[in-house]
Amino acid sequence: MNITERPWHLPKKIEIEKLRRISPSSIRLLKICPLQGILTANRVPNFLPVSPNAIIGSILHKIIESRHKGVVKSWEDYSAIWDFFVDEAEKKMMMAWLEKRFVPLSISAKMYEVKKRKCWNFLSPSLLNEISDNQFDSMQLPFSETKKTNEIFLESKCGGICGIIDTLDDTKKGIKLIDLKTGEIIDEVGNIKQEYREQLKIYASLYHENYGSWPITLEILDLSGYYHIIPYSPDDCEALFKEAKDLMGKANSAIQEKGMVLLSSSAGIASPKPETCYYCTYRPICDSYWEARQKHPDPKWPFDVRGEILSMKKLGDGSILCKIQDSSSQGRISTIRGLFESKHPGLLEKSKKFTMLSLYKENDEGFFKDGPFTTLYIH
Repeated sequence: MNITERPWHLPKKIEIEKLRRISPSSIRLLKICPLQGILTANRVPNFLPVSPNAIIGSILHKIIESRHKGVVKSWEDYSAIWDFFVDEAEKKMMMAWLEKRFVPLSISAKMYEVKKRKCWNFLSPSLLNEISDNQFDSMQLPFSETKKTNEIFLESKCGGICGIIDTLDDTKKGIKLIDLKTGEIIDEVGNIKQEYREQLKIYASLYHENYGSWPITLEILDLSGYYHIIPYSPDDCEALFKEAKDLMGKANSAIQEKGMVLLSSSAGIASPKPETCYYCTYRPICDSYWEARQKHPDPKWPFDVRGEILSMKKLGDGSILCKIQDSSSQGRISTIRGLFESKHPGLLEKSKKFTMLSLYKENDEGFFKDGPFTTLYIH
């Protein structure tokens, strides 16, 4: 990708490579939108801010990994390592123009102190005495009768599909495959999220391909210490595994056809839909997204505007009020208030074309304001 000292300028092109290895998360994205999956698998940087809640989730995983290494043995140890990882994350955020707005995490992340305490309760040895009989039933055997191995990397024999399994629990009855989740596990209808079910089934296929046997159970462990069991059959797992290989092959064919340069050539690769694009951090550079929202108006599209600036006015509080002719909404005039140059450096440049993303919609049609995730690009 073209490197620029002004990251609020959208790149003219993004160079990518054919996919050599993909994880279950990339597989899920390839199913939803091949372009998003390809960019993610190529580790193309995000063009929209990462949620501070996701950053806290990564910190929780790192701390729990530290427990496996014997680093966390007391509340004092835990507090020190929590502060270390938070400080490390915030230093990286301060170097990233998209994320520095969310420092400190103690304010920007939801339920910061609650998550910190829940993680400690998860790590605390006293938790073993609090596990209900029902939870012991789900685990089949007490901890003393099992042998656990953590952070296991598995790769398919063809070398294309891979994943890191949080825990392999070797019991007398067989292997349990366990994955830790620090966020919401259950969907709106009361089931384990589909993406988690598919992830664990792909892990089961990887385990079978490497060791020649199937796990006796697939389980997700939450921060409350509860194990959510995922029913599965080998046929389900093998079907998902084959689908993953097919998706990878199709993605590589598309990359080869497009000449390994994606941006204006994204047509036919992207699958723009309101529900797909809403959380996509690559939509600022996706021409297919902008074309789709222009051709198919829908109130469910993200609150983004793109077009020529008609006027800009600095108000008494230092904020900027601007009007833009939105080319992504049939030329509608959009008014945006609450923009500050310190957050949006592109406002300091004399550009006539802006892209503004993740705005807050106001009650009146065509009126928006700056929000926590609002991002401004020059194009």
